[in-house]
Amino acid sequence: MKKFPKTLKTREDIYNCLDMVRAGELRAKDLINAIKKIKNQNYINAIIEEISSDRKTVTTHYLYEAELDARAKVGNVIVTIQSVEHIESEPNEQGQTSLTSTKMKVSRPVAAGSEIFGLEKNPPIFGTYGVTEDELDDILAELEG
Repeated sequence: MKKFPKTLKTREDIYNCLDMVRAGELRAKDLINAIKKIKNQNYINAIIEEISSDRKTVTTHYLYEAELDARAKVGNVIVTIQSVEHIESEPNEQGQTSLTSTKMKVSRPVAAGSEIFGLEKNPPIFGTYGVTEDELDDILAELEG
């Protein structure tokens, strides 16, 4: 069995590794982990501070990049941001405030108990590898199936 490459940089790298897994030259687990790492790079993660009772409003630590119509992943739910409100702190002794939280209304109820709001990067990271997220999902399905 060969040693798995330290990094995958291109579509060709990914598919070469897939061919090697199919041939039994590399472990499937290593390629699965590498693909999941690529997929995770596509998100800006913010810690969730609060989820409303209807689970359609999420408050996170301040998230500068949040904007209308952006996509996000919360648990296993993909949502679209419908409104964004950045929340300021109380004024300090000098009267200065800072942005501390971001409150977002989203298109669908998120999973209760979710801890991370994964804002999708725009443009998606997948283009730098020359693949689509669907291609990576298909490879994962094959390897995990």
